Amino acid sequence: MKRHWIWLWTLAVVVIAGCATRQAANVGQSAAQADKTYPITADPELRGRLEQLAEDLEAKRQELHIPGMALAVVKDDEIVFARGFGMADLEKRIPVTPETLFAVGSTTKAFTSALVGMLAAEGKMDWDDPIEKHLPYLKLAIDGKADDAATIRDMLCHRTGFARMGILWANGAASREEVLRAAVQAEPWSPFREKFYYNNV
Repeated sequence: MKRHWIWLWTLAVVVIAGCATRQAANVGQSAAQADKTYPITADPELRGRLEQLAEDLEAKRQELHIPGMALAVVKDDEIVFARGFGMADLEKRIPVTPETLFAVGSTTKAFTSALVGMLAAEGKMDWDDPIEKHLPYLKLAIDGKADDAATIRDMLCHRTGFARMGILWANGAASREEVLRAAVQAEPWSPFREKFYYNNV
């Protein structure tokens, strides 16, 4: 059963990565031809399993007409395997490598929540820490009592009263800090913790 869930999770990541590329096509690139920028583990059993996984994923990529995808495996805080499959740009014939950037969209919100949970479990952060404890320049104009402050929990629940703010990062030229410093100049759309407003920033 555990293996079944691992396969489903991997397939979900593959589908997301494939959706991020320009168009669906059956671009043949064997696992042996794929980029091997990162070191592969010296453990022969693990190496064999990873190579088999790469072959299985490449076969599934071609079967599902996914133009390109990438895989990284981390073990004991070290990248033991990283490889690109297929094409990042079909017209220019640019292959996917472990460094290829994919637009994975809001799946990053789940990554952020998971990381906060890990840090909270280690006592390094709390769900109810005020945001400015970790980002001093991110002090939102909360509509409420003077001592109200948006917490990490508030931000992850999208209940600060602030809407998307997508225009701040849309051109990709502003740094993260520049985006957040601009965000604090916004005004809330609703009172604090009263409504859900999806907010990418």
